Amino acid sequence: MPSDEAPVLPESPQSSAADVHRLHPLSLLFQTAGSLRTLVLPLVLFLFFSPERGGLGAGRNLTWAGWFVGISVIIAVVKYISYRYCFAEKEMIVTGGVLFRFERHIPYERIQNIDLVQNVFHRLLRVADVKIETASGARSEAQLQVLSVDAVERMRQRVFAEREPGSELPGDTRADEREVEKEVTLLQLKPRDLVTFGLLSGRGLAVVLAGLGLAYEFDLFREEQFKKLEQIDPFAVEALPGLDGGGLAWPWIAAAGILFALMALRLLSVLWAFWTLHRFTLTRSGDDLRTSCGLFTRFTATIPRGRIQAITVTEGWAHRLFGYAAVKVDTAGGSHLEGKAATRSWVAPLIARNKLGALFDELQPGLSLEGLSWLPVDPCARTRLARRYCLLLILLSAVAGWWWTPWTFLALPALCLGVVWLARRQVAVMCYGMDGTAFAVQRGLWTRTTSLMWCGKIQVVDIKETPFDRRWGTASVGVDVAGTSDDIRVPFLGGGVAQHLSMELSAYAGRGG
Repeated sequence: MPSDEAPVLPESPQSSAADVHRLHPLSLLFQTAGSLRTLVLPLVLFLFFSPERGGLGAGRNLTWAGWFVGISVIIAVVKYISYRYCFAEKEMIVTGGVLFRFERHIPYERIQNIDLVQNVFHRLLRVADVKIETASGARSEAQLQVLSVDAVERMRQRVFAEREPGSELPGDTRADEREVEKEVTLLQLKPRDLVTFGLLSGRGLAVVLAGLGLAYEFDLFREEQFKKLEQIDPFAVEALPGLDGGGLAWPWIAAAGILFALMALRLLSVLWAFWTLHRFTLTRSGDDLRTSCGLFTRFTATIPRGRIQAITVTEGWAHRLFGYAAVKVDTAGGSHLEGKAATRSWVAPLIARNKLGALFDELQPGLSLEGLSWLPVDPCARTRLARRYCLLLILLSAVAGWWWTPWTFLALPALCLGVVWLARRQVAVMCYGMDGTAFAVQRGLWTRTTSLMWCGKIQVVDIKETPFDRRWGTASVGVDVAGTSDDIRVPFLGGGVAQHLSMELSAYAGRGG
């Protein structure tokens, strides 16, 4: 029998004024500046390259510029007035828009990261741009420009408290005290660490190569340029044998160019390290990791430990020489900060190799490289790689002999011996490890990469066979983990070994992580 009482509708987020929050008033300034930044180039071109630059035309140009600024201010005001966010019982609700309104419901349990972006002006005014991300991995679920730092901390406490069952709300002062007590600094890079990071990496390689390309484009390496040098400074020419017309100039110029390139490369790498990783800090608060870095624009990212899918350890040849490594983590969703991979985050751009075990305990307790039983790939991989490299050398020598000089073939035997040794060393590095709970793959000769993950977090296991694999009776086994962009694959496995490994990984993957 129908009831006479009216149904109780759920309360709209706008109806509860106590739970509704606005953006910071300074968002008007930052949103206007952001809109003008996108228009600055066309505005400058319009003002200085317009046919009407003087007299009455100049006044018209300034009028148009005023219209641009006015429209930007109106857009910022409309966004500030219409944008709201509130905290419901189990979800965060974000609303906005005037003509085209939107309302996004983001469950607390789906929120993985609350990331901050702060440039110099943000830090001076104690505000930040906030990006809320879930496991979708496509884009940020909500972008709040801008909030005060205190409002962001309250948001983090509320969201992460609601995300974990049984945790106290931020209104409980005892819970807040425990949250502060659990803040632990795991890693902090000092200036000397950044210098070391820059010297060990090669981030400036693209700039150096571009400079050498421009030098070649402007004919700076031709003999005519050295004749001009002789007219300017004859003593400099006499100091270097071969610059006096003897035909041996190119070895000295090549050596000087290589030396300059190496020095410029390391200098640019150090500058890049200070620009992007200045005051890098890794902290742990409860079950969440937080990273913060940047010289002028600081990025702060939150990484839930329970959402870490894989850990990647990278060691270049220089890292291995001095006992260092770099560590990144892949999460199901990840960071959408500008200039960074969508699902991969630094947790240790530089760390001593003997401290990896302690870092792994903080990232994923019980996950370690030491307890794994490492197994090699099939020995036929050495022959296959050696043949592949030798065939490539023969083709290159044929091209060089036809284009340059037939004497290139004299160096072919020595080069073939070198690539045979290279193939053996490369295969010696290829291995995989498994202990029933963790699975790891190691690969790379010059830059060694080790990917480590829980077996229960593996989602897909596949076997691939190329025509050459079928001829040699081998196959490759690959795994797919949520949020991982790399192709984690073990190549050159015997057919029986590949089938056994695939079945074992599939059994563990079916149990869930």
